[in-house]
Amino acid sequence: MSKKFIKDEIEKDGKFKRQKNQFTTPFGTEKGQLPVEAGRYRLFWSPACPWAHRSVIVRSLLGLQDAISLGTLDPVRPDVGRTDWAFTLDEYEEDPVLKIRYLSEAYLKADPGYKGRFTVPAVVDLKTGKVVNNDYFNLTRYWEVEWKIYHKAGAPDLYPVELREEIDILNNILFHEINNGVYKAGFARSQEAYDEAYHLVFNRLDWLEERLGHSRYLFGDKITESDIRLYVTLARFDVAYYNGFLLNRSLISDYPNLWGYARDLYEQPGFGDTTDLEAIKKHYHLCAVSTNPYGIVPKGPDLSIWKTPHGRDKINFELIGQKVRPKEIEKEIDERGAFIRQPNRFTTPFGDGENDLKAESGRYRLFWAKGCHWSNRASIVRELLGLQEAISINLVGQSKENRAYGWEFVYNEDRKDPVLGVQYLSELYYNADPDYEGRCTVPALVDVTTEKVVNNDYHRLTNYFETAFRPFQSPDAPDLYPEELRREIDDYNDWLFPNVNNGTYRMMFAQSITAYEEAFEDFYHALDLIEERLSKTRFIFGDYVTDSDVRLFVTLARFDSHYYRNLGPIKHRIVDFENIWGYCRDLYEIPAFRNNTYFKDIAAPQSENKSFFQDFNSRFVNQIDYEGIWSAPHNRKELSKTPEEKFKRYDN
Repeated sequence: MSKKFIKDEIEKDGKFKRQKNQFTTPFGTEKGQLPVEAGRYRLFWSPACPWAHRSVIVRSLLGLQDAISLGTLDPVRPDVGRTDWAFTLDEYEEDPVLKIRYLSEAYLKADPGYKGRFTVPAVVDLKTGKVVNNDYFNLTRYWEVEWKIYHKAGAPDLYPVELREEIDILNNILFHEINNGVYKAGFARSQEAYDEAYHLVFNRLDWLEERLGHSRYLFGDKITESDIRLYVTLARFDVAYYNGFLLNRSLISDYPNLWGYARDLYEQPGFGDTTDLEAIKKHYHLCAVSTNPYGIVPKGPDLSIWKTPHGRDKINFELIGQKVRPKEIEKEIDERGAFIRQPNRFTTPFGDGENDLKAESGRYRLFWAKGCHWSNRASIVRELLGLQEAISINLVGQSKENRAYGWEFVYNEDRKDPVLGVQYLSELYYNADPDYEGRCTVPALVDVTTEKVVNNDYHRLTNYFETAFRPFQSPDAPDLYPEELRREIDDYNDWLFPNVNNGTYRMMFAQSITAYEEAFEDFYHALDLIEERLSKTRFIFGDYVTDSDVRLFVTLARFDSHYYRNLGPIKHRIVDFENIWGYCRDLYEIPAFRNNTYFKDIAAPQSENKSFFQDFNSRFVNQIDYEGIWSAPHNRKELSKTPEEKFKRYDN
């Protein structure tokens, strides 16, 4: 390892910080981008380098061999006093196309003042002989997207549009914790830096081992770019990183799923035939390891083990793993482009009938999510009625890496519900119905004795809490569903559902402008009617809060802080409606409403993209005083005959 590398890429605390790429102009059709032209560029790689290897795998899989030529560099670096690559494998020890001996010549031709390491992959423009791109992180994406016109017939889609956000998230994790993580350990210059990197790598390998127990590849049964990025590190781990980078807790061959997965990929065209394990051993033990003064290259391991059967093509992963969550815009859009919400699957009512569910204290567990208004109303009603002891509760959320599998117990230790011991809400759905094909939604009421979802009927669940669970309510519980108003409340709730509660989703998921405009008109017409109604009455049905108020509140609370993101031109914000906005604040004063409304979570950024063009709430979520805004004074009391009492009690 050169002294320059030690000086420039090691921080004061001994941590390795990889140099930035200098030549990052993207390929494309816009002004200033590199033109996509067959025969114009030459890709330089070394079989030893994982960053370059993945570019070569993608080039092979997509059939770009005729469009982009390939130059191969010796895996053993030349002894020239700099970190360089040489063409000593070629005749006359020079690249047969560019007639250069060292890769550095193409770098310095592009920038005579270049001071960094001369890295691969490097794309050289044959018209100029200059390096034009060495952006290993994004290069494969250019091959996959911008170079599509040159893909071979039947080329795989390694970067499918519907998975790109999830692939990008996982690729970022793989870079920091696996691809570059091994280098952080191997090039660490302090015990603390090494220890941190060591744990980072193995914690993520353990996580990947678990994930690959549920699907053949990282995103199901098709290879994606993420698999290529993981593979190139796995291929080098046992022969180089395990000893050379002191990552000696476990071999990849010690992990049943990771090792089978690696061999599965190795046998695929483009993977094994571009993997030179002997070259990898030579490079890392002669060039990258500083503790090998005599230049000894290990004889083992027996590399034939890469060709042993893996059996992953015969495993039915759906029977043992998590199903990928269906997407609304794929499964719930009609021929007009309108969003048609899936029906609830578990709708058995609570009651006295032979087949009805029976209300019992301690038997049921409610799962809900901070962002979901359908489940939020169940959590509010549970607290209003004092059912905390009768019905246990837990929150679900979504992790960046596992969002494809739906709701997960991200707030719990080991990401598992402490009562039922499951990681995903879907496990409880499939316990109840192994053939269930819909989205696994919240609210979900689970029978803890059977570990099965028994009710996910968001439309009626609060009514069951209000009636069937009456014996378990607190002595001073409010009557949110008065018997004399039930018909009116039901009718009003039936109107709220399509126009307001689901109206926002009809706009957000609409796939035609006609469907969007219909939902838009329905939603704002409904708000105008509600605004008029609330000019005369404190709450929807008079002086007291009812079930309908809970249903309306949860949608209103999310509109200005979240829903607006996915809508077109906004006609009005909620704060623009004088009566509705005062009504919202009046309800927010009630502890059960405030305690179950997580504005910062609702308003949190929807992606990690830190570009300039972020919506207002994403940029300022941690600076906005939601509590202060929603606690501002209002004058709603003057509309009530019982200004200090917002609830009808059972003994009123």
